[in-house]
Amino acid sequence: MPVVTTLHTVLREPNPDQMVVMEEIAELSDRLIVMSQLSSQFLQEIFKVPGSKIDMVPHGVPDLPFLDPNFYKDRFGVEGKALLLTFGLLSPNKGIENVILAMPDILSKHKNAVYMVAGATHPHILRREGDKYRASLQALAKEVGVETQVIFHDRFVSPEEMAEFIGAADIYITPYRYEEQVVSGTLAYALGAGKAIISTPYWHAIELLDDRRGALVPFQNPSAIAQKNNRTSGYASDTPCHAETRLPFSRGTWSGRKLRRGTWKVSRGCAATAWRLPAFSSQRAPPRKPCTSCPN
Repeated sequence: MPVVTTLHTVLREPNPDQMVVMEEIAELSDRLIVMSQLSSQFLQEIFKVPGSKIDMVPHGVPDLPFLDPNFYKDRFGVEGKALLLTFGLLSPNKGIENVILAMPDILSKHKNAVYMVAGATHPHILRREGDKYRASLQALAKEVGVETQVIFHDRFVSPEEMAEFIGAADIYITPYRYEEQVVSGTLAYALGAGKAIISTPYWHAIELLDDRRGALVPFQNPSAIAQKNNRTSGYASDTPCHAETRLPFSRGTWSGRKLRRGTWKVSRGCAATAWRLPAFSSQRAPPRKPCTSCPN
């Protein structure tokens, strides 16, 4: 029976035990599927897996509708607010504190801005440290005077509610502290929903947000987060060009003939002129006037 193994994370610096495990998995597998080009590179360079054995299939995303964020906001008590969102299991490497520290500057330009952190604490962190990281974030928000503008939703959520959280966001932020993250599912989901995105330059963000699909800021730099946030067009009035061009990329289709070579077929170009979603999609929109806010 053929064995196909999907790898979410591939380590750049595995310890001896991790090296042995990965080598055995690679040996037993007929095909290895990874979710980023860098993962494929690591497999070949570090674990000596032949490239002919590897397929790159980008992280899947729900087929989220492209709706005005205000459609969802009343469900979370943020109607009329400009919503910044970070979503996922909470842990210290997420760098949430840097967005909190940026909030005073953001509020000086956008007085109706709120920052929502949605997700339970990572079970491993909770078991080892309790919820002290979340408590430290709440204390920091109070210290810098943004306690009422930082909202925590401390719980696991269903896929349906996850779609609502992301749908309500005007800007999605992944302020992770370190570069060593080869795949981020939440970043893929936000891109799939056509959201304006601000991120630190961890590995997957560099790859996924290439070609102006998002904005990158330096690690652990609240000032850069605030400046980029205040300059982005993401707040509810995000231009069709900036928001909708992320949708065709995230809804690319796999060609069966090219799957083995990992060729991701996408529609490119300015979606403000006309939506260019794949043929299987049920989403359609009438052609728009030519975009004047960016080069086609």
